[in-house]
Amino acid sequence: DVCSSDLIPLDQYSQYNTLRSNIAIPQASVLPIGDGSTGLHPSMTGLQQLHANGKLAVVHSVSYPSPSYSHYRATDIWMTATDAAVQADTGWAGRYLEDRFANYPTPPITDRDAANAVMEDPLAIQIGYLTSTTVLGSNQSMAVAINDPASYAALVGGGTGGLINDLPCCDAGDLVAFIRQQQALAIGYSTEITNAHNAGNFTPAPVYPTGNSIADQLKIVARLVGGGLKTKVYFLTIGGFDTHSTQVQSGGGTNNNLGGHATLLGKLSAGIKAFQDDLQARGVEDKVAGFTFSEFGRRMQSNGSLGTDHGAAQPVFLFGDSVKQGILGKNPAMPVTGQAVDNVPMQYDFRSVYSTILRDWFCLPPQ
Repeated sequence: DVCSSDLIPLDQYSQYNTLRSNIAIPQASVLPIGDGSTGLHPSMTGLQQLHANGKLAVVHSVSYPSPSYSHYRATDIWMTATDAAVQADTGWAGRYLEDRFANYPTPPITDRDAANAVMEDPLAIQIGYLTSTTVLGSNQSMAVAINDPASYAALVGGGTGGLINDLPCCDAGDLVAFIRQQQALAIGYSTEITNAHNAGNFTPAPVYPTGNSIADQLKIVARLVGGGLKTKVYFLTIGGFDTHSTQVQSGGGTNNNLGGHATLLGKLSAGIKAFQDDLQARGVEDKVAGFTFSEFGRRMQSNGSLGTDHGAAQPVFLFGDSVKQGILGKNPAMPVTGQAVDNVPMQYDFRSVYSTILRDWFCLPPQ
């Protein structure tokens, strides 16, 4: 979840402080952006700097009509880009990739090189062990899931030899053969991923924060892009934002700058800033645009557990050298008094963000 305290309405600070007095960020700690009416959480210095450098755009209050407050259903809606009452079996990015690369091979593949017939590199990559619904096509995932490019080829059986070579005997060999057959696309692209990872070894080594999972994932993406991989979509994840309680440290005041939520926002901000610096140093900053999304935002009013509950609209951050800097929309009106049901009302449908990316970044016609 992207919490409402990512963006703080400095032009309505009194109302904001009233609605969430037990977790409110002190006004003096807020990082102003734009004209100063909106601010970022104090842990997000990296994003503040990117905004000042013209590489960050903020979209206020992104949601959809009749939002769901279920983690699972809301995630599904954002990944499939459907209406709230509509179910879909494909993801919005998966449909785009499937349409553009209509002859993308369908497993099983018997020839290791067959995966390269339509696109020499994987269409999409998810950092992790499983692929997301976002990149799901009608027949298969359009993405390859990788966790560590350095050992990826060995993991999926890349390198020389066919799909069934170099297997252990008996039942273990049969199981490995089955898994490798199911991962035929991943195997077909193992050489390309490994080669790009090796070619992306950069000197001096880029500086990323340690102990930061999203920074670790972004570091892999920058290295693969810098190594020449032509993959169109990368999907990364960071969790832990479901802050129903202990969103801040107890005690109020400057303690509200601290806690698990502040740590998560700081990691996201620092990771994105390091990623942009890395891309710039490699000379490939113009090749990448990124954005954040979550399944929903949080309520305007805090609860009694130093937290916030599931809400509706959320801010979306778009970042990159080609992003038009600015703040789209306005701070949502905050009531003088509130109830736990108070939601941030939608200003922009999330599918308008997707369609803008598809039209202006991937050059699809408006229709």
